[in-house]
Amino acid sequence: MVAVSDNELRLRLRFLLEKGWIEIPDQRRYRGTGGPGKLLEDELSVDGGNDDLPDSGRWELKYHSGKSLLTLFHKEASPKDHMRRLIQTFGWQDNKGRLNFRHTIGGTTGRGFFVRHDTGRISICNQKYPDTTFAHWTHDTIINAFVAKLRHLVVVKGERNKNYVRYNSAHFFREPQVTYLIEAISSGLVLVDFDAREELPPKTGLRNHGTKFRIKFENLRLIYHHIEGLEGLSPEFPNISLGKQPDL
Repeated sequence: MVAVSDNELRLRLRFLLEKGWIEIPDQRRYRGTGGPGKLLEDELSVDGGNDDLPDSGRWELKYHSGKSLLTLFHKEASPKDHMRRLIQTFGWQDNKGRLNFRHTIGGTTGRGFFVRHDTGRISICNQKYPDTTFAHWTHDTIINAFVAKLRHLVVVKGERNKNYVRYNSAHFFREPQVTYLIEAISSGLVLVDFDAREELPPKTGLRNHGTKFRIKFENLRLIYHHIEGLEGLSPEFPNISLGKQPDL
């Protein structure tokens, strides 16, 4: 992947924000809820295909509609069989009779799940089995996944109307507060999202859509030292520094 320079990325973003409504092509790549994000990558000519590296070579690019949590990164937990154990212990049947486990955990949930901050790791537990850890990540695993992908982050906010999308604003986040990330997860500021189900017989495997670490857009300010807007003052970040280029 050829890296896009910071100045070139800013120019492309500025041009994109001025385009107004853009028709989403009627192609498989753009179907579903991820269509505006895929189109954003293509409009900016950046490669978003690697889950472990930033899209532009330096900046990770994310689209946000303002209606849902923002996914920071994906990272599967340990041990390797944790998802099957969660499904078999806590899963519920869908309309096809498959056990599934789709659950977002932050604080203590209605199903009794909570995040526990153990020495050197983050654990997923349940009130019914208070001495059992059902999934865990070491601090190093979480911090490395976060920094490798999100040391420099651009969030482009937009809106969709049927098969059209308009990109309205862009914010640059840099210098993550990695020491606060673990606290943000344990306190529920950053949520852990599981999404997996059994496959239909005769298959015996699992369909895992990936474990995500997610956050409200307005709370990104709490895990980054510096925020810059491309242009215009944002109501989400009323005191961001504008009018000068960040020291990249």
